Amino acid sequence: MEAPALKPPEVEVDMKLMEQFEKEMKEALESTVPLPEEGGPFFLLTFSDLLLLLFLVLLLLLLLLLLLLLLLLLLVLLPVLSHSNFSTISTLIDCIR
Repeated sequence: MEAPALKPPEVEVDMKLMEQFEKEMKEALESTVPLPEEGGPFFLLTFSDLLLLLFLVLLLLLLLLLLLLLLLLLLVLLPVLSHSNFSTISTLIDCIR
């Protein structure tokens, strides 16, 4: 059995509104800004560039974390070292054990 043909929907078009849309489209096309040249002040980052940037930021954060841990370790060990007579590192390690 064949499907019955559907009647196309009836639409009323406002010609003034259609002319306004066409005018706005024409103005938008005329006022386009050209894309910057390659190597200009504006550039687009590729996905690999973004991954490299993310890697470098994470590496910098890791280095900062290690620096903070080293500083904390020094702040903890300096009072111990100043009140003790550790002549060598081996005696310090023996004392920690």
